Amino acid sequence: MVLHYVLDYSTAKTASIMGISEATVRSHRLHARNRIARELGLEPDTERHED
Repeated sequence: MVLHYVLDYSTAKTASIMGISEATVRSHRLHARNRIARELGLEPDTERHED
């Protein structure tokens, strides 16, 4: 989350830094956004947001 939203790194750069695939980065980001939304009492994100 920090790499993408705070440091504005692309999915490709984030994947390279973390040593995982771009698809895994997108999946982790989606699940993290949904978890944060639930903890804040908001509706989880039902749309996929691609870079």
